[in-house]
Amino acid sequence: MRSRVALAFAGITCAVLAVAPPVAGQSAHKMTADDIALKNYTLTMDKLEKLRDAMVNMKAYMMAHPEDSTKWADQESNDNESLLEMAARMDKIPPMRAAFRKAGITSRDYMLASMAYFQAAMLAGVQDAQEQAGKKSEIKIPYNMNPANLEFVRKHKADIEALKLGEVMQDKDDSGGS
Repeated sequence: MRSRVALAFAGITCAVLAVAPPVAGQSAHKMTADDIALKNYTLTMDKLEKLRDAMVNMKAYMMAHPEDSTKWADQESNDNESLLEMAARMDKIPPMRAAFRKAGITSRDYMLASMAYFQAAMLAGVQDAQEQAGKKSEIKIPYNMNPANLEFVRKHKADIEALKLGEVMQDKDDSGGS
């Protein structure tokens, strides 16, 4: 049962990451509506708490209804989907839509918060790894990234770690077992 939960969440996460643009080769990009929305999106602890709450709500539903987990994991996604199209697809899954609403966000908010956070956290991680290896990081901020989000992730690292975003949907039950 728990492996289906992890599979379903992996599918959702892949959909989020599929639209997160690469860092390299950013100079000649024409900004799409999604790029502009992501660049204008500013992370806050309130937004990350709502993101976490939505993830907790989805996990609780999937644990209670494992039969639905494979339906979520099997959702057709398109690498060219816009944020609005992905949000509309997610809204067609009533329990997912309910998980977002209960957390106080929309599916579009969920996608933006996820993408902005993963984008900033991944960049911070790569830059930190390069610096720890004694190399000066030459990785630039992606063309569609709000630079304030990188600063936010660095400044609030301890607070963000306390949210345990990476652990919420792991294949564990709430008692801490595996």
